[in-house]
Amino acid sequence: MTVSRRHLLIATAALPAAGCALQPLPPLDRRPLDTAAGDTVLRAPAVGQRWRYRRLNAFNSAVTDEIVETVSAAGAMHERAVIDRRSALSGLALPAEIHAGWGRVQREAVWDYPLNLEQPLALWVADPQRPGRRPTEHTRYRMDGGSFAFWIQSSLVVAGRERVSVPAGTFDTWRVDRLIRLQHDDHSRATTTRDDTLWWAPALGRWVARETRGRYRVPSDGPGWGSELLEDHARWVLLDAT
Repeated sequence: MTVSRRHLLIATAALPAAGCALQPLPPLDRRPLDTAAGDTVLRAPAVGQRWRYRRLNAFNSAVTDEIVETVSAAGAMHERAVIDRRSALSGLALPAEIHAGWGRVQREAVWDYPLNLEQPLALWVADPQRPGRRPTEHTRYRMDGGSFAFWIQSSLVVAGRERVSVPAGTFDTWRVDRLIRLQHDDHSRATTTRDDTLWWAPALGRWVARETRGRYRVPSDGPGWGSELLEDHARWVLLDAT
């Protein structure tokens, strides 16, 4: 059993015992907007752009980190961009996020370990004014320093426009829902499925809120799929940006 899985099993087992002491996060402050009046102007990446986020545990509302993200390399809209990430609480550097083109992520950095993708996947879309499902994408990824390529697929839906209030202010956003299925490095997992929701503000060039959660199953000794266990459920909210 890996260290991360032990941690998740312990955390999951502790949830019932906490009872009423748990205070799950309240729903995000948001309301729907007319999709016909969507903002189609996308802010391009530029070196020095910065966003600061608070990361919260959605199970108990605890603040787990504040993360500063800064663009350290950027070309035109369809060229490579690098976002350096650092914990404002610990001062430690975090895995960088890399885009092959703005919104086409080549390196995912928010999960339990970075995903170095053979082909970029859509994190958001340049034409969100067309709500609806986009084609499912398939590729493989490697862990840092790893040689084995694991499979991954991502399905993206532009759900519509929403006005969202976060500590940094109130923003008109497009909500983007991603469903991710992947082969995990932990071979004891039979399946791993993740939900990733972004409230993406084109005028800001970045998401102002984000929620991630995951679940996986371990094989059963008998018939059926076995037990379902939970990964972290986190929310990021924008504190400020430049």
